[in-house]
Amino acid sequence: MNNYRQIVSIALLITSVVLILTGGLILLHLESRTVMHLHKYFGVAFMVAALLHMGINSKPLRHYLGMRSLVVPLLVAAVAAYDMTRHHGYGRYARDTTFFCR
Repeated sequence: MNNYRQIVSIALLITSVVLILTGGLILLHLESRTVMHLHKYFGVAFMVAALLHMGINSKPLRHYLGMRSLVVPLLVAAVAAYDMTRHHGYGRYARDTTFFCR
């Protein structure tokens, strides 16, 4: 279990760094097709890693938050993650930023 926690933590770190860098490029209007694809796919990977992180650390999260169950927050996070993937993008690469809408 500890090995999975380390792998998921590293995945969160890597995806966060890539999202910060590509998001900065998009913000500065230096986007390209490659940047948009990187941002899109690493965003999905980040959401998967975040859900895994919440699942692996459910017991500490329950104690920290004082909740009996994390089912509702996990469902809310899953719905939010799905909704984020439905975003239709912006700018001249709007078609390339849709993930599940093709």
